[in-house]
Amino acid sequence: MQHSNWSQVTPEGVLLHLWIKSGAKHSAIAGEHGGRLKVAVGAPAIDSRANQCLVHFIADVCGLAKSQVVLVSGLKSKQKTVLVCTEQPMAILSAIQARFSPTLTLE
Repeated sequence: MQHSNWSQVTPEGVLLHLWIKSGAKHSAIAGEHGGRLKVAVGAPAIDSRANQCLVHFIADVCGLAKSQVVLVSGLKSKQKTVLVCTEQPMAILSAIQARFSPTLTLE
């Protein structure tokens, strides 16, 4: 899986360009959508619950504290960008790739 379209290494860490499916049965990395990493989150898009679930899920996947995952754009959109604050960007990309589930059904 190429990750150059949906990720960008910065001095602060890694920017992840995501497409979110809220209200899924399980939180999971589920492929790509329009050049973004597709992430299903198991919370509805009500009162920022999906955003909170997304931050928690990305932190869990990367083995980091929630405070190291920052939603930088897309607060009320399916298209979001998060910054994963780390000094080891390749470890983050490897962790995400290890959880990649291209056959997961989001419906």
